[in-house]
Amino acid sequence: MTVINEPIEDIAGADDRTTFEFSAPTVRESSDGLGMVTRRPLFAVADGGVLITPDLDHGPATVRIGQTAYNITIPDSGTPIRLWPLIEAG
Repeated sequence: MTVINEPIEDIAGADDRTTFEFSAPTVRESSDGLGMVTRRPLFAVADGGVLITPDLDHGPATVRIGQTAYNITIPDSGTPIRLWPLIEAG
């Protein structure tokens, strides 16, 4: 499981409370092989200029920011990771 921790700011450097929508692109087996991941989205909002997600199942995912969707791959990480490198890699 992986937590995403990303500072979020607007173009002027102010805190941004943008909503981020994370979902699996298809129904799939969970990374631990003990269950199933559905396409139901998780909505997360930056608080105090920082986006912190709950633990996310690693594997393929889609993150929607506003009207734009990005295909990402969430790695298995024991420490929090940033979102922007995942978007760039996708």
